[in-house]
Amino acid sequence: MKQLIVAFLSLGLILGFSFDSFNKQCRGSIEG
Repeated sequence: MKQLIVAFLSLGLILGFSFDSFNKQCRGSIEG
C-alpha cells in the first residue's frame, strides 16, 4: 500500500514538473 502512495506522489511530481515547464514554454512563445 505504501509503495502505491509513493508511486502516485512521484508520478504527480513528474507530471507537475513537466506541466510547469510546458506552461513556461507556451508563455514564452506567446510573449516572444
